[in-house]
Amino acid sequence: MDANILDINEILNNRLIIVNNINILILKKENLEYIIINEYSINNNWKIISMSETYRYYGDFRQYFSSFVFPNDKLLLNSFSTELRYNGWCCIHPPTEYSNSKIIFIDLKSFEEISSIETFKMILNI
Repeated sequence: MDANILDINEILNNRLIIVNNINILILKKENLEYIIINEYSINNNWKIISMSETYRYYGDFRQYFSSFVFPNDKLLLNSFSTELRYNGWCCIHPPTEYSNSKIIFIDLKSFEEISSIETFKMILNI
């Protein structure tokens, strides 16, 4: 599976943090090019669980990540998803779109999770 870049943050000392759908990369600029200096896998508990894995009428699941770097070497990682719930086999009603979100704080020095919140759910359109 190819990784899709979902977010890029510039931090001190000519470094970049790139978040993709598989891992988080730390790059450093050396001689006009960026070199990967660290690579961290996205923990499974940071991902949103698709409802379609459990329930029949869900589908079109999409997982996203966005991030923000704080000055004190902390990373806020926002894990969120969208998914459709189909109204049975009824062709009259369009599917309802749901979004799930989770916020995780990560220490950039050790790359350990500091804290996170429970997943919260929203209906995007009715």
